Amino acid sequence: MLVIMPLAAAKITIVNNFQEMYNFGDTITVDGYILAEETADGTVTLELQCSGYSKVNSVHLTINKGHKVTFSQLGISTFTLPDTEGNCDVEAEFNGDSVNSNSFTLLNDLLGAFDVIEDEYYLGDTLAIEGIVFKLDGSDVDGSAIILLEKKGSYPVQLDEADVISGKMKFSKQLSALDYGTYYVNVKVNDGLNSQTFEHVDSFELETRLNVDVSTSKYNYEPGEEVVVSGEIEGLQSDDAKVVIQFNSLRYTTEPVAGSFEYRFFVPSSMKAGSYELSVTVSDTYGNEGSDEFDLTVLQIPATVLNVLDKSSYNPGDTLNLEVQLLDQTDKEMDGTVKVRITDPQGTELYGGDVSTRQEVELTFGKYAKDGTYTIISTYSEKNLDDTDRVTVNQVSGIGSNVEGGTIKLVNEGNINYDDHVDLVLVREDDGEKVYYVIAKDVSLAPGEEVFFDMSYDLPEGSYSFLVDDSGEVSALDDSSLAEYVDGKADEDVNLMVDDDKRAIGDKINQGFSSVTGATTISSYDRKLTPWFFLLMIVLFGGILGLYGYQRREVIKQKYNDYKTYRKKKLAEKESPISGIENSGDSGDVPKEEVDRLLAASVGRKEVKEQKVNIGTDENRKIAAIKVKHVKPGTTTLVPRTSTIARDVISDKKPGNKRNRFSTWNPPENLLNDNNFPAKNPVKGKEDPMDPVYSNIDEDFLKDEKFE
Repeated sequence: MLVIMPLAAAKITIVNNFQEMYNFGDTITVDGYILAEETADGTVTLELQCSGYSKVNSVHLTINKGHKVTFSQLGISTFTLPDTEGNCDVEAEFNGDSVNSNSFTLLNDLLGAFDVIEDEYYLGDTLAIEGIVFKLDGSDVDGSAIILLEKKGSYPVQLDEADVISGKMKFSKQLSALDYGTYYVNVKVNDGLNSQTFEHVDSFELETRLNVDVSTSKYNYEPGEEVVVSGEIEGLQSDDAKVVIQFNSLRYTTEPVAGSFEYRFFVPSSMKAGSYELSVTVSDTYGNEGSDEFDLTVLQIPATVLNVLDKSSYNPGDTLNLEVQLLDQTDKEMDGTVKVRITDPQGTELYGGDVSTRQEVELTFGKYAKDGTYTIISTYSEKNLDDTDRVTVNQVSGIGSNVEGGTIKLVNEGNINYDDHVDLVLVREDDGEKVYYVIAKDVSLAPGEEVFFDMSYDLPEGSYSFLVDDSGEVSALDDSSLAEYVDGKADEDVNLMVDDDKRAIGDKINQGFSSVTGATTISSYDRKLTPWFFLLMIVLFGGILGLYGYQRREVIKQKYNDYKTYRKKKLAEKESPISGIENSGDSGDVPKEEVDRLLAASVGRKEVKEQKVNIGTDENRKIAAIKVKHVKPGTTTLVPRTSTIARDVISDKKPGNKRNRFSTWNPPENLLNDNNFPAKNPVKGKEDPMDPVYSNIDEDFLKDEKFE
């Protein structure tokens, strides 16, 4: 094919006689010419253009009209191809005009054919291979070849090298140290620029002449047990041979004697249970060998008992989660039954029984579980295996509270004895302001024990939110700090209702004057109040009561004397003398000495009564009820402490009698009988002209002083 480029002065022609493919390093010649239409002068260039490569041949040319010149005549027609794969072409240019040739492909491939002379070989035989190698353009190759053998299912292994001369290769090599089996032949040829690997050009079989028969006494073994391997070898030409025993990753060697062998080894104690191949290979000095293999089973046996705990420290009420694992020789879990025993700090058994592996055991420590160390022992008796673990139950101290009407219940929520100070802080709304009461208690309780405090003996009527504080901080706070401390902590959702104020009058007065000016706190604690003001109020109140009692006593005494005079007069009118009294004085009254004696006696009784009766004290006052539940004798004592002291009230009231607490004078009983004072109710006698006189006598007083 010709490529002609019309020119103004000359025509360029390229004869496209290129092959489709060339090898690296091949030489090509560009056929073509320039024909001058007119005389021309300029540079003629031929450029070889390949992927990533170019080469320019050029020459200056002056040509006359009608003349023709070839590229060969100009000396620019020959190119050596580079070692770059891809497509190439040639461009010719003269006087600014150009023309391109057809493209061709540049490769580094070689062509060849090979043959293995024999189909079957034995170790010691000579392997023979012949072949021819040529380039893409058909020219012979001069270079070298590498022979590789690839066993079926394996990787190629270099056997040796051979020369390639004028496109021919001959190779021979004695076979040795190879495994028997099928081998493929690979040949890699290189001429310096081009390289080609010819894979699986041919194959052959490599045979062995040895027959090996191996046996063991049994096929199942426990870790640590001995294995005895014995074998017979047929076709062995020499005792100069080696026996290799392979068991998993273990490898042992021995030598045969007269065609037989025996070898002993132990299964590793930590070998994983499963099936493993035992292989025995025998080889001689020529490389011939034989082998035999079969499987041995390693049994799974219990090797370790392991207690798996979620943690080692617990609080009362927590749940201990225990899983007992039975592990084999490789620490792999296996199924089985393990004996589990759990004891408390005193050695008392809390749990004892069989537990299946992979099963979780839950032991919940009681709310009042004894603190200390608990022991867990798991035993697998068949293999004499055991595991012991110890966990700790912590000491927990705390007081819980609850409201039952007007009573606060405190409970020892801990698992150790509680013997400490507790502050009961109670808050109520009074005309939009909060009033705070602090009641101090000493509480001594065994775990789970309860104590009840009837707050009607400490608080006025009302609804209270409350806070139980055992921090000891409350007693050190002033009133304003107390309010700040308590607000937000008191439980406003739980109300304590006091329906009946049973406080003593002293406590009422004490709490009433315990409020500091500008504060809203009322506390049973001593808030540094002025004791003299309180004492002055007591003295004034007592003086008023004393004056009132004295005046009332004198009035009633006078009425009584008038009544006696009236009675004597009535008796005299009936001429009935009064025995032992009538002639004792000029006035007909009781003798003065007797009256003085009786008055002195009455004063003595008054002093005794004042020791028993607390003037102004609520008669309904009682000692706060304290109940302790679940207390064993001799194990727990409860010592309640309160700043509001409960007092006993001595009452000698009898049904039908009304006690006048402001009178202490009593007439002699020997004068107050039916003979001397027969009227049951003298103030109501209809025939008595003195009714208006005696109508103001206190009937209750007469009854109280036994005037009936």
